[in-house]
Amino acid sequence: MLCNELPNWYGIPGIGFEWRGSQSDPMLHYKGHMFNAHDMQDGLWENYQEDLETGYTSLEWEEYVMENATSYLDDALFFEREEW
Repeated sequence: MLCNELPNWYGIPGIGFEWRGSQSDPMLHYKGHMFNAHDMQDGLWENYQEDLETGYTSLEWEEYVMENATSYLDDALFFEREEW
């Protein structure tokens, strides 16, 4: 399988992005773990939409991702560990 690994997903240091071609979902690399990029982006999008509904309108989508992605992934790691 041909993979292209790119650094800094959305310009965020520490979050790598791996493109696996058009037939497979891209992956995020964070703190030695891999996450489905679509799942993480969908979750962040849901949070963004909820924040907009509660009056949080100061950031564009890309800025929101840059400000919230690491804490979202940290939460995912925490809950993953809790399930073990």
